[in-house]
Amino acid sequence: MITKKNKKIVVEELMKKYNRTDPYGKLMDLLHLAEKENIKVVWDKRPFNVFDKSSFVGAIKTYENQTYIIINENSQLSKTHTLAHLLGHFFMHKNMVESNNIPVETLETFQRTAYIHPLEWEANEFAYELLMPEKIVRERWDKFTKIYENKETALEVLAESFDKSPLVMSYRLNELNIDWK
Repeated sequence: MITKKNKKIVVEELMKKYNRTDPYGKLMDLLHLAEKENIKVVWDKRPFNVFDKSSFVGAIKTYENQTYIIINENSQLSKTHTLAHLLGHFFMHKNMVESNNIPVETLETFQRTAYIHPLEWEANEFAYELLMPEKIVRERWDKFTKIYENKETALEVLAESFDKSPLVMSYRLNELNIDWK
């Protein structure tokens, strides 16, 4: 397992490796990253029921030395976050991915419950770091709070700059212990 500090380093190394200055915030950015890492992304069309915690969201599997990420295109969860989460397993739990020991992702995996398996927690944290890197969040927050006196407005502008909702952005700010209220 990788510590929080290492997640930041992995994301920084990816950004450096592929000469990026902006985060991987869009689905197309993540699909491009998967392609560069020789990961095939497959879209699944299973039915999805938001009231069924066992509804299939995605999976990462290896077959004949090829890694596949399977995403349910009918899922009502963000495809961008799902792909970033599954890429988190690829970069952080590679041995488990290669031996097909990463469980299938269901709706329950992505819900913020009292207990989430540590591997899932790490993959989620990796996804947040990949989509909204701490360094860039802090830089933009400092910039926007100087421009806008109202922190709520600064939050909305910050969220928009990452193409995220203010709610998702507030979770990220809370995680980084940034006072946004």
